[in-house]
Amino acid sequence: MIQLPQLYSKHLKKQLNCVQFLILSILINLIQEHRWIRLENLAFQFPSPIKEKSRIKKIQRFLSLKQLNIKQLWFPIILEWIQNQYQPQECLFLVIDRSQWREINLLMVSLVYHRRAIPLYFKLLPKKGNSNLIAQKEVLEPVISLLKDYKLVVLGDRGGHGWRIEFATVRCP
Repeated sequence: MIQLPQLYSKHLKKQLNCVQFLILSILINLIQEHRWIRLENLAFQFPSPIKEKSRIKKIQRFLSLKQLNIKQLWFPIILEWIQNQYQPQECLFLVIDRSQWREINLLMVSLVYHRRAIPLYFKLLPKKGNSNLIAQKEVLEPVISLLKDYKLVVLGDRGGHGWRIEFATVRCP
């Protein structure tokens, strides 16, 4: 079984008990090994001596834990990683973008790092089509609060017209 990186393990163990951490580790390994996320497939492969329907219910109960949210699990991990990569007051480039796959309409904020986008926060939009200023603020504000010790430049395409007025940009060297 592949172990999670130390940074992840350290923060996840603070939020989850031993059994929950083990379940998460198993699920991550199953997803990495088999490259699918269907609940039935995960339950079929889940190494537990209980019936498959019981494994499905066990996974469903795990996935509905209140601790499994971005702000509680992901924000501490990404903040420590950013603090290890950047100095306070250094300039960070954020990208806000909306993507739609079939019925899923997602508004995402990511950090630009070595020509890659590292997801920081997202919001599922309840409708098809472009986002509005309210949704853009809702997805940007938690990230801006998280990264308050850094200078931020928010980048977006033509779909992000409204936030340029509301959020000040900072010139970085």
